[in-house]
Amino acid sequence: MLEWFTDTTGRERLVYGLVGLGINLALLFFAGLIWFWLWAVTAMLLLSSMFGEW
Repeated sequence: MLEWFTDTTGRERLVYGLVGLGINLALLFFAGLIWFWLWAVTAMLLLSSMFGEW
C-alpha cells in the first residue's frame, strides 16, 4: 500500500512537471510569436514611411 502510494505521488509529480514544462514552452512560443509580429509590423511601418512616395 505504501509503495503504491509513493508510486502514484511520483507519477503525479511527473505529470505535473510535464504539464508545467508544456505551459512554459507554450508561453515561450507565444512570446516569440508576439516579438516576431512586433518586429514585422515595425519593419513594415519603417519601409512604408521610407518608401511613402509610391
